Amino acid sequence: MMKTYTTIQGQCWDQIAKKLYGRETALGALVAANPERRAVTVFAAGVVLRCPDLPYRQADRPKWQER
Repeated sequence: MMKTYTTIQGQCWDQIAKKLYGRETALGALVAANPERRAVTVFAAGVVLRCPDLPYRQADRPKWQER
């Protein structure tokens, strides 16, 4: 089951991606999971978005964990 997120007035895709995934670049995954909202740039309060799990990427590991 996919997680959901309910927007706060004035949020944008990149802000939501940063809050949920820790990086703005994850906004592509959010947009892809919510194609009906693709044209929205600033959200109203109460919009429910589907939030996919992101695949693990080696680049996401902190430097101290790399070997």
